Amino acid sequence: MTKVRTLILGGGLAGLSAAYHSKDDWLLVEKAPTLGGLARSKRVGGFTCDLTGHLIHCRSPYVKGLVEEWLEGNLVWFPRRSAIWFEGRLVRYPFQAYLGDLPAGVRDECLRGFREAQAAKRPAANFEEWVRARFGEGIARHFMLPYNRKVWAEPLANLDVDWTENRVPVPTIEEVERGASGTLTKEFGYNVQVAYPRTGGIQALTDAFVARLDPARLRVGLEATGLDLEGRRTMLTNLEEVRFERVISTIHPAALDLITPHFGDTPSAEARGMRSNRVVCLSVASPVPLPCHWVYVPDESVPFYRVGCSSLFSPEVAPGNQHLLYVEIALPSGESDGGRWDEATWGPLSRLLGVEASALRLIDRAYLPAAYPFFDSGWRERIGTVHKWYAARGVRMAGRFGRWAYQSMEEAILDGQAAAEGA
Repeated sequence: MTKVRTLILGGGLAGLSAAYHSKDDWLLVEKAPTLGGLARSKRVGGFTCDLTGHLIHCRSPYVKGLVEEWLEGNLVWFPRRSAIWFEGRLVRYPFQAYLGDLPAGVRDECLRGFREAQAAKRPAANFEEWVRARFGEGIARHFMLPYNRKVWAEPLANLDVDWTENRVPVPTIEEVERGASGTLTKEFGYNVQVAYPRTGGIQALTDAFVARLDPARLRVGLEATGLDLEGRRTMLTNLEEVRFERVISTIHPAALDLITPHFGDTPSAEARGMRSNRVVCLSVASPVPLPCHWVYVPDESVPFYRVGCSSLFSPEVAPGNQHLLYVEIALPSGESDGGRWDEATWGPLSRLLGVEASALRLIDRAYLPAAYPFFDSGWRERIGTVHKWYAARGVRMAGRFGRWAYQSMEEAILDGQAAAEGA
């Protein structure tokens, strides 16, 4: 039998951070065979393939200092360069701020719609209404609605608007006017300066955490069963009994509910009602790089919503004279069999790159059954009920899925720290 003060469920960045920042004895349990959650990489035929696109960006001096210390000599900072592929041309990011890059007719339609929306100041009850109310019909029709339909694979009227704060840039009317005239040079978004490991892919960040943890306190490839919150004990799948005083859970609420014995008032309906989207990430070898770090693709006839070039982050992720792309495709809820490497995918990709389709080669396919939390109608009330019930029983929920938040890697690290320190 193992006795610890803190039992940590989930070995993604939030769980690893909770372990690192714990000032008492702890035990971390991760059911996957490797640690890191979504922040993982694997070597395939000389390529270092991340599970999906990952870049480090820091607003917290503490996290920046931590990352720079741990990855000293293996971290490269650079300004983000991203664009939108629209009708065969690249438009600077964000679309709504650089209307001058668009064909004249589309530019004028989008500018007129933005002016009208700003003057009307209409309220919005869901994300689709919010897009139209903030950006106008032109920007909504040409970019915001088709792109987000591809990302979420869900009717946008089903999504709330709370998650948009600090995630979707909303330029001022003056900025949009200047962007339409071609005189705007401002960078938008929360990730203007980014960093990436020189070698090892994003796995290098996970490995830096793991190297600072006591391996005797890690249970990888195992799962807690029967999380008894009354008796403060659980049994792992290797039959190891663990007694604990408190729990930090970074796993999906539905997964936490499945291992919690039901005593009638367990908020199962709320926990299992928390949905996330599914993403397939294709790692593709190319003889040429993208023209920028990543490109958003709103065209709904193209399967992928974004393609990035991790060999522009660091050339070490690909063999000499080759580049590594990551191609992201979202799947509708409940579907796991999409995101294929076929003509519908390699055809548009070859046109974007300006190479023959035969020059592109699939390296790896990663299926992420939970990529981004859905913020659908009533999500805040549901997760609030779940958090309240578990908090009353000594369980702190943290991380992207525990907290149910649109978190960056930095935010996951900070959330794990806060959970460990009881903030």
